[in-house]
Amino acid sequence: MTKTAGYIEAVRARYGLDSWAATARYLGVSDQSVRLWRRGHSMQDCTALRVAELLDICPGRVLADVAAERADCEEVRAAWREVSK
Repeated sequence: MTKTAGYIEAVRARYGLDSWAATARYLGVSDQSVRLWRRGHSMQDCTALRVAELLDICPGRVLADVAAERADCEEVRAAWREVSK
């Protein structure tokens, strides 16, 4: 599971959302976006900030995790992972 998918699942669990569609509405995004994130795509930075706020975690950590998922080479991915620790 990607970090993005984990964050989305954590939002759903924390707020007792009964479906992925409800999770999408709660985040102010489309159902399609949530489906893509659950399949391994990374979320947009603005959504990452919202997720960090909802989960009460450091925004920099979530942004770094998302950036690591987007990275197109392992060296960059490793650097972002180090930042998100």
